[in-house]
Amino acid sequence: MAFLIEEHASRRILFKQTRHLQLAICALLFNHIMKHGFFQNLDGQGLKFAMAVANFNKDITERLEKWCVRGLTDAGVAEKDIAIEHVPGSFELPLTCQQFAKSGKYDAVIAIGCLIKGETMHFEYLADATFNGLVRAALDSDVPVICGVLTCLNKEQAEARSKDSEESSAYGWAKAAIEMAYSMRKD
Repeated sequence: MAFLIEEHASRRILFKQTRHLQLAICALLFNHIMKHGFFQNLDGQGLKFAMAVANFNKDITERLEKWCVRGLTDAGVAEKDIAIEHVPGSFELPLTCQQFAKSGKYDAVIAIGCLIKGETMHFEYLADATFNGLVRAALDSDVPVICGVLTCLNKEQAEARSKDSEESSAYGWAKAAIEMAYSMRKD
């Protein structure tokens, strides 16, 4: 029994270290891309997008949704070409994204959610399942699925990443969706 507890604890530590490294790399890449303007000249006219938005932590996800839509429309995507479905929480995002992706109607799908760590392991389990499910949805469908799920240690981190401005992480997710839609085109 002690071995199992130690093994579980070491996996948890490894998971946390790996997760923090992944998040740090993503943050650095996002900041580099936004500062150097790789997304500035994207034209989203004629592209169709779907967004699955988690209702849990709604004060955060509503802002993220707003700025993701704004990022798409600023690049020329018509509002009629953006489908939005609300789901209870982040755990439900992969299934909804998979349905959108497999429909053949959309050039890319964007998942929007916010997980904030509590006192139990629930956060880690949800984050792991959600991220793995989103990867699977993309790989099974060959349609880009942009992971717009914030994984934060506290509410302040979530607030900082969901600013009510173009500095919101969601504005960049929109641009990433457009770029990925073009990169996957088979014209």
